[in-house]
Amino acid sequence: MVNMSANTAPASLALRNLAKSARANMPRAGFKHMNIEMTEMKQRVPVRFGILRDSGQVDDPRWEGDTLVIEYGFGGAASEYAEKVHEDLDAYHDNGQAKYAESVINESAAFLPQRIADETRQLMGLS
Repeated sequence: MVNMSANTAPASLALRNLAKSARANMPRAGFKHMNIEMTEMKQRVPVRFGILRDSGQVDDPRWEGDTLVIEYGFGGAASEYAEKVHEDLDAYHDNGQAKYAESVINESAAFLPQRIADETRQLMGLS
């Protein structure tokens, strides 16, 4: 029987540093890609005066434990009617559509996490 031992401290340190770098870069990647989604949402917002469309925003990402939270939405000066316009499937719009935010998120849900992961790797210089 052959007995082998190895010092894994350097590898462990390298992995910890990679994890720290990923955690530091992931919010930037998430913010970038959520703003891409917001741009698509704004293209789907029904526009009469542009107030609702212009109210769309993505907040700065934050960590809650191991979860990256990126909040986004519409409102501001349009907060009185943003939800009604979003939810009313029976309303007629010359342009845009109801569910302007939800439809984008539903369409990208399968791909957005991977896009954020790929961008994070790129920011870390790993791709």
